Amino acid sequence: MPTFRDCYVQVSTNGSSWTDLSDSATVEIPTGSGKRPTTSLRPYGFDVDIIVPGRRPPLKLIITYNYADAAIDTTILTAYEAGSAFYVRFAPRGNAPGNFLYTSDAGIITSPPTPEGQRHSGTTVLARFTFETPKTTRTTIGIS
Repeated sequence: MPTFRDCYVQVSTNGSSWTDLSDSATVEIPTGSGKRPTTSLRPYGFDVDIIVPGRRPPLKLIITYNYADAAIDTTILTAYEAGSAFYVRFAPRGNAPGNFLYTSDAGIITSPPTPEGQRHSGTTVLARFTFETPKTTRTTIGIS
């Protein structure tokens, strides 16, 4: 049975050069994120409503990774501060042929990658940032 510990996560500032966060990252999609709204129409003479789909709202991803005071931390913070395009892609079952890979459209980081933790806990310092994108595209990782 696969676990989310196998999740393959990469980030990019241009959608073509990717930085791997897999050893330390998780991706969370909050409940209700990207939920498509609907509208009910009640035409005269009909016994039931007609349901019409609304536009899809942005998809929110929360990425948590091991903070390292490294170049990637600066890259993520700079993209947040500039409000510039950012990309995320992830494969929940890992980077293996046949697994699904979800790649975002250009989006923005909506909360900064602030390191967090408790001084006395002795646990790894984590950073978490929130990213919003219009959508993700699902592809299959090819066989090399």
